[in-house]
Amino acid sequence: MHFVVDNSSFNPHKISHNFSKKAQNYQQYSQIQQKSSSQLYSLAQKYLSSAKIILDAGSGTSIVGKTWQFADSAQIYEVDFALSMLQSWQNRPSNFFPVLADINHLPFCADYFDFIVSSFVLQWLSASALFSLHKVLKQNALLAVALPNANSLQNLTNLVKINDLPSHQQFHDNLLACGFTIIHHSWQDFSQSFISFKEAVSYFKNIGANTKTHQHNNFLTLLKQKNSWQKPINLDWQVSFFLAQKISSSL
Repeated sequence: MHFVVDNSSFNPHKISHNFSKKAQNYQQYSQIQQKSSSQLYSLAQKYLSSAKIILDAGSGTSIVGKTWQFADSAQIYEVDFALSMLQSWQNRPSNFFPVLADINHLPFCADYFDFIVSSFVLQWLSASALFSLHKVLKQNALLAVALPNANSLQNLTNLVKINDLPSHQQFHDNLLACGFTIIHHSWQDFSQSFISFKEAVSYFKNIGANTKTHQHNNFLTLLKQKNSWQKPINLDWQVSFFLAQKISSSL
């Protein structure tokens, strides 16, 4: 098994800590995530009617659970490794089951799920997380993914390191390497306007993302030195969407 790019340099414990602290703010500030989830649902909706056991891998504050329509008899397992994210939905319906777990080490048997959705999560994880999802997905069942790709946030890359995002083609190739066949792939551009760089950075902090400069841990000092702090900025995202079917039982 060969992956094109691997984000294993990102510390899962640190990521979990960051998102745990921001669960209260995440729903309010996650506009792009919510738009992306809605677009992914429009692509995957026709495949959901027969799915009885469903995994939301990296459920966060339950954006998918609160907005997608599932069959009444479906059981939906919401997995996240930030406990406060799982606890944020206090009126979760009885057919939703929160599970505190790491996607790389899922506590489910092989070939268990009829459908897996993962929205705005896999960009944080090593490519090997796809193998974990592949293992617990039933043969011929579907994985639906939305994630920001490497064309996102280009105007920040010279100053602030948010994440090493995979390109659309890299993620495409990783799905193939893991034993999936791709039945749909596309991307969509989104934009956010902020009245200042300060507001943009506050946005990232409110959704739990890491914000460090390439040379300085204290990027606030660097931005003030560059007289950039009060300048307006547009953040441009490009979000990749994939529907992939499990075609092999083992790798």
